[in-house]
Amino acid sequence: MAAPKVRGVRSLVGRLTLSYSLFATVVLGAAGLIFDAAYRDQMMAEAASNVERQLDSLQDMLLELPGSDNLSEQREWSERGIDREGLFSRILSSGLKLLAVTPAM
Repeated sequence: MAAPKVRGVRSLVGRLTLSYSLFATVVLGAAGLIFDAAYRDQMMAEAASNVERQLDSLQDMLLELPGSDNLSEQREWSERGIDREGLFSRILSSGLKLLAVTPAM
């Protein structure tokens, strides 16, 4: 009696293994790309929100200052900047003269 040919079974097992491996790679790669895109969108939205909040805070700081053409209230500006941690700003005149700056700028 002749032994059955194993070569056909190996090639079938090899092809199935290869196809499952390729399928898993494609699915995991696509999922990774989708999650990466979602993460980037989330981070960009959060960064834009932070910038908007900081601009609103800076605008509030400017509106709260007593009227002055040159922001000579540097000390008051610094004290107000301390209250808004993480907000760094520098105000320059049209001639690039420093008018005010928050601490740690």
